[in-house]
Amino acid sequence: MCLAAAVVYGLPLNKTNVNAVVVEEHLATGDLSLPDGFMFGSSSAATQIEENNTNTDWWWYGAPEADGSLGKLKNPVGDAAMSYSMTSEDIYLMKAMGLNSYRFFHRMGSRLAEWPKRQL
Repeated sequence: MCLAAAVVYGLPLNKTNVNAVVVEEHLATGDLSLPDGFMFGSSSAATQIEENNTNTDWWWYGAPEADGSLGKLKNPVGDAAMSYSMTSEDIYLMKAMGLNSYRFFHRMGSRLAEWPKRQL
């Protein structure tokens, strides 16, 4: 589980205008105010969910060649990301931290950047 430690204040983000304020800086000054309805959560990505599933693209690309894959990643994920088997523990931790949202990624389109409206 990854916790994004930045609060974005409704201003456009771009390469020259990063309008994110790191939460720790505000906590140090005691100046942390969030708008009503603000959702603070965590997120995960496919490689964190798939674990050591040998049927996934990430495993085939990154696991050691000795295991039958391409061995392209310097540091394979291994046991570090086990969100699939530790879902209950992750949900407990999110609740314990007071988070009110969770984002997980799943590319729904059959082609890169294609998002079928019926699946959204």
